[in-house]
Parts: sequence; C-alpha cells; structure tokens
Amino acid sequence: MARPAEHVAVYVRLRPTPRPYEGIRHAHIVWRSTLLHACWYACGQRLLTWAHRVHSDGETVTVDFPKDVTAGPINNALDSLTLKFDGVLEGASQESVYDQAARPAVEAALRGVNATLLAYGQTGAGKTFTMCGDGAGAYAHRGLAPRALHHVFREADLRTDRTYCLHVSALEIHNEVMRDLLAPASPPGSGGSAACTLVVAEDASGGRGPSVRGQTLVPVASEEEALEQFFLAAQARATDAHALNSASSRRCAMCVHV
Repeated sequence: MARPAEHVAVYVRLRPTPRPYEGIRHAHIVWRSTLLHACWYACGQRLLTWAHRVHSDGETVTVDFPKDVTAGPINNALDSLTLKFDGVLEGASQESVYDQAARPAVEAALRGVNATLLAYGQTGAGKTFTMCGDGAGAYAHRGLAPRALHHVFREADLRTDRTYCLHVSALEIHNEVMRDLLAPASPPGSGGSAACTLVVAEDASGGRGPSVRGQTLVPVASEEEALEQFFLAAQARATDAHALNSASSRRCAMCVHV
C-alpha cells in the first residue's frame, strides 16, 4: 500500500563505531559484516555480545540480546526486539540519506506544507554529521541542511511561474532556553544578545501556526547567501567536550521560511 504524501516518516541510520571511546568500555564494535553487527560489552569480568540484523525488506531491524548465564536456567528476559521503520539506512551515503529521508519533506515544503527534518539519537551517534556534514569542507559529505538549501533554491529558480520569498532563521535550544544564533551582535559590555526574549506562540495573523516570536529572520536571495547564514549559525553554536564527542553541540534548528 502506498504511503500518504504527507505523514511522519521515521528512518534509522546505522553505522559502525570507528574506535573505542576513552572511558566508555561498552561501546566498541569489533566485528562487522554486511547484514550483521556484533558488539562486545564489558560487564564486570564477562564479555557479552549483541547483534542486529537488517531484514531483506530494507525497513525492519531485529536486535538480539545476550542471555545472562548467571541468572540461572529460568530466564524470561527479552532476548530479541524487532523494529520496523520507513527505511533502514545502513552504511548509506549523505546523498542517499537525503534522497530517501529528506527530499520528500523539502518538496512538501515547496508545496506549502510545514515540513521538519529531525535527527534524534544518543550523543556521538552522528546527528551533526547527518544534518550539517563533517565540517571539513568535503562536498560529498554535505549534510541534509545544506542539501535542502540547494534543493529549495534550485526549485525556486526553475519554477518561473511563481515568486518565492525566502528567509532563514537559526535557534539553539539548551535546558529549555532558546538562543537566537543569527541575532545582531550585542553592544559591547551588554552581556547578552540584542534580540528580545524568544517565545513559542501561535501566529494568529499569518496563519502559519506555531512560530517563535522574536527570532531573527534573515532574507536570502540565493543559495550562497543562505549558506553564509548557515555557517554563521554553526560557528555561533555552543559546544563542549565529553567522552563520546570532543565538540558536542546543543540542540539546534535551522529553518527556511518560504
């Protein structure tokens, strides 16, 4: 059965852990094949192993858990879990992830539908890489956000029968507090942003639904201008180091207003 054009789609992206993380003994993948990952877990003096299998439909994953032999012969603990998604992206390139998971949402936005691309996962899973890229300038590793900007402006140029007015905004959310990443610089010594307090509110006049009141909307006339704002926002993000990521960032939202 065909899926509706507008719905919530959930994809899982799988990748091997590149190296053991310092101080985290249980996050090292030591063996990998095409359809099976096996991971060794240090548990006291024992080594436990679990594996996941991607089914042939490309949408289902089964995770097998090890039985704790010390629990005795009667052990009713869960030994496997099968999960179904809209798609399983295992070892997928950035281009493939965009085409499968993001392109339909961007095309819906160009039709006037509110669309969101959300990356969710544990620290160090690769959310920033998926959304922004590797930060080293590799064109093939561009994330979903810059690819979406390219897509929007390309379509706007091709659709000569319509006129698009485009703005971008960028927010950082940490501890339930929003920070405007594109707000004008504060006066020296002011100790804060020049922007007013940000609040989520219904847009009663424009009919856009919930919006962030007080956020900076920057008009952009080209992909280059939009990318410039994207990089400015990326530089303004707060980052911190921990055992899983030397430059972990906070929750950020880059919005394109069409």
